[in-house]
Amino acid sequence: MTKWMVILAICILGAVIYASGEAYSKESSSAVSNASFKKGHLYSIKINDIDGKPFNLDQYRGKSILFVNVASFCGFTRQYKGLQSLYESYKDKNFVIIGVPSNDFGEQEPGSSEDIKEFCMTRFAISFPLTEKVNVVGVNQHPLYHFLTTSGSKKLKGDVKWNFSKILVNPDGIVQDRFSSMVTPESKKLSERLNLYRFFPFFTAVLQLFFKIFDNFNNTIISKW
Repeated sequence: MTKWMVILAICILGAVIYASGEAYSKESSSAVSNASFKKGHLYSIKINDIDGKPFNLDQYRGKSILFVNVASFCGFTRQYKGLQSLYESYKDKNFVIIGVPSNDFGEQEPGSSEDIKEFCMTRFAISFPLTEKVNVVGVNQHPLYHFLTTSGSKKLKGDVKWNFSKILVNPDGIVQDRFSSMVTPESKKLSERLNLYRFFPFFTAVLQLFFKIFDNFNNTIISKW
């Protein structure tokens, strides 16, 4: 009886993992099918870092990336603290935050790159990467934000509405979710989404192991018959 209970438990676990994997796969496929970009396009986009040096996005291939258009003089600027805390919690778990300074909304990021960097370091001790200041909306929209706001599934498309909007890209470089300025870095909604990508490689490995065990079990039964 115990043996069959173990087998049943394995089957149930496999079904759950398979369902989770299918949901993730369908969501990713939907995003790709609605995109006008080739898979991996994100990593080829050229942008500079806050110091004016080329910023290689390809170094984050295989990681979840949270892009945030930031500003120094906004009512949401205090979210820098939460973003830094979120980054410290997940940076060793295939996750990175990339801050993208922009003066598009309310002209709340008027300073130079040097001003922005000094503000972030002295006020919030920011250690996650920052890009150069760019336009995230409008006719001069940077190619990065053109990709981020037009390449996802239909419900994820559209310009960001204000500073500290958040766009989550999955480890395959596909826009997977968006969060408004009102969704704080500490929100349960955001952390749950990050945890999904954190554990998905584990689920995949367990699923593969399950099928291997199941195949071996089937072969054993068939050979006995």
